[in-house]
Amino acid sequence: MQITAAGWVQAKSDARLICREVNSRLAQGQQGLLVANAKTAQRKVENVAAHMGIALTDHDTVLIRTRAAVAHIERQIAQAQATGELQWFNRAYRSWRLQAKQYGRSMSYAEARARLRQKLFRQLLSNEVQNEPKSLFPPLPGIDFPVPG
Repeated sequence: MQITAAGWVQAKSDARLICREVNSRLAQGQQGLLVANAKTAQRKVENVAAHMGIALTDHDTVLIRTRAAVAHIERQIAQAQATGELQWFNRAYRSWRLQAKQYGRSMSYAEARARLRQKLFRQLLSNEVQNEPKSLFPPLPGIDFPVPG
C-alpha cells in the first residue's frame, strides 16, 4: 500500500463525516474494500469536503505551517531565556520537582520544556495567553487535590 494523498481537516468529526460520505459513494469489492483508484478517491474526498463546506488542507501545507510555528515557538523560548522572562518557568519547574520528589515522581527538564513548547503551541493556535505554571506540570496529591484518607 502506498499513500498518494493526505489531507487535514480542523476536527475529527469533520473527517468522519467526509469518510462516511466517500465510503458510501465509492464502489466496494466483495470483501468490502474500496476498489477506486487513488486519483478517483482523492477527487471524491475533495468534492465531498467542498460540498459539505469543510476546509481540506493538503499535507505539505500543514507541514510547512507546523514547521513555521515550531520555529516561532523556539525563537520565543530562546528570547525569553535570554531576557530572563523564562525565570517564572524555571522557578515553577524547580518547585514542582522538589514537591514531586516527596511522592516519588520526577520529570526531566527536557520534558518540562517540551510541555512548555506544547502549551505555547496551543496558545499560538487559540490566541490565548496564560503563564500558569500549574497547568504545565502533572498534579500532585496534597497540593493540587486532596489525599484520600
